[in-house]
Amino acid sequence: PDYEWLKKDTREFKVPIENKDMAYNFSLSFRFANGYPYRIARVQVTETSPSGKVAVKEYELKVRDENDNYIGDAGFDIWDSEHLVEPNKKYLDLCQSHQPNAICIHAACLTDLEASETDFYAEPSGRNSRLAYDAENERQTLEAYARFGVEFPGFEKLKVPAITLNKIIEEHASQNPIDFISIDACGDEMLVLGGLDLERYQPEIIIVNSKTEAMQNVIRDHLKEHQYQLIRSAGYSHFFSKNPDLIDRARDTPIRCAIERQTHPQGIEYTPSIIAQGKPIDEGLQFSPRDQRKLNRRIQTLEERCAQLTKETTGHGIDPKTHRRIVRRNAELEERHSELVKAVERERQALEENNDYVKSVEMAEYKLRTQNISLQNTVYELKQSLAQKENDLQSFKKSAAETQTRSAGPSLKRFWPFQSDRNK
Repeated sequence: PDYEWLKKDTREFKVPIENKDMAYNFSLSFRFANGYPYRIARVQVTETSPSGKVAVKEYELKVRDENDNYIGDAGFDIWDSEHLVEPNKKYLDLCQSHQPNAICIHAACLTDLEASETDFYAEPSGRNSRLAYDAENERQTLEAYARFGVEFPGFEKLKVPAITLNKIIEEHASQNPIDFISIDACGDEMLVLGGLDLERYQPEIIIVNSKTEAMQNVIRDHLKEHQYQLIRSAGYSHFFSKNPDLIDRARDTPIRCAIERQTHPQGIEYTPSIIAQGKPIDEGLQFSPRDQRKLNRRIQTLEERCAQLTKETTGHGIDPKTHRRIVRRNAELEERHSELVKAVERERQALEENNDYVKSVEMAEYKLRTQNISLQNTVYELKQSLAQKENDLQSFKKSAAETQTRSAGPSLKRFWPFQSDRNK
């Protein structure tokens, strides 16, 4: 049977053994989707034979050859068509090496193609590279490099090919439905979205990365005009869809995944701590989607009430009694906000402690399981040795009895005549 499982999961296969005297071969087939990032997949197999003997074996399933080409045949419907767009040629080469089966496009996405090329301002970290920048963008970049502890070398102005999302789809996927589009353009997200005809091409899911509330509102309003709703947000990533069934299921499904440890191509100093250290994300240990929606509705109600009070008092003086009531209410809200912030921090700490505890339990469980398997093997070997010694003992007793019988017969025949002569 086919199974899909994570690294922490264990799957048990019950294999019918019809003839215990017959040798059986063990085989394992590994099917992977395009984009699997590793050259080998390590698998540990614990095999328990009908006699009770336990053997632990480790296998390395080769996925890619020395030239990073995938080994095996495409898996039909799980063969994905991926298109990666990267303006910086330096990082395009990395995209091609990490995603050898993806279509990597060297270009910058724009709203309109007024020219075949456009200016692109690049910096080593890539986190603030964009089509245009102002004093605020430069200030943010300087602050980011200060956090890295690295001197900012300035922006490098590059000439790169220009393209639109419409053009990419027309050239590479005009006859296929678009399932998923992810956009992270360091503040130029609307330039990219503007080049996508959402009436003609309607992706199932659109993910847009945005760090500021103002940009988030612009993106949400733009997608709302095309019936796309905000499903949820995870950090700076915002998920949109117009499929009602998908929206309902996604909003009620907690995110459980892990950010794998990686290092920036420029070095560890350019790597955000959350990526350098790796971090599990488990919304099941935090607020449930239902509680989160209740909290959001409560916040929305308070914001509407504040807006109503502002509207009522605009252009009018506030009497001292109303002013004191507003001040008290504001103090209560600030106190409640402080409590919520502390609660979220406690949840975060509890999650980290729980993850550490889970890791320690998994490690202890693995050690105990290994010791148990070793003990079972030792017991099995002792039983085998004891059975062999019992067989040897029985053989020795039988041999001794046969020897005694043979030695007793000839002695009577040898001494009997002498016994007879002496009696005479």
